[in-house]
Amino acid sequence: AEVRRLASKDSGSHFGASSATTEQLEQFNVKDMAQGMIHSAPELWALLGALLGGGEKYSLPVSDEVDGDGDAVMDDSQDSEDNDSYWDQVDAVDLEGFINGLASENVSKKNIRASRRSAIIKIKKVVIISIMMQSVQPKSNALQSIIGIFLQSAHTPQNVIDTLARIGI
Repeated sequence: AEVRRLASKDSGSHFGASSATTEQLEQFNVKDMAQGMIHSAPELWALLGALLGGGEKYSLPVSDEVDGDGDAVMDDSQDSEDNDSYWDQVDAVDLEGFINGLASENVSKKNIRASRRSAIIKIKKVVIISIMMQSVQPKSNALQSIIGIFLQSAHTPQNVIDTLARIGI
């Protein structure tokens, strides 16, 4: 029910890329999309937080052990180190303002890793929910349209764009 509500025309998620205005493109904001999703689909947002390990109140326990069924319980410490290493090397793009905006707080040197992780998880949630919305209602495509316009303007090869479109991005 939450995804259907988000995908409805009234939610503002329907986007006509061919008739988009410069103003619509300039006003698009992932943070605003996330806030709308949190408001309209709080249970789905919390579920994704738990699945992505975002520290939501419904988050799953994480350890280096196996669960009752013998499945490995994933530990993201190595992944976190790899991500930190990657983000430390990114110099070409100013991501601090973007991350600060998504994290909704001033980031001190002490909290930068947590803020980066929070921002990345928020972006993942928006992308996942956007894919779900488009699968319920194909015209619910605001994020996909913005990404498509960006990819076209960046002269991304058409086969890359087509592949992303097929998987719902």
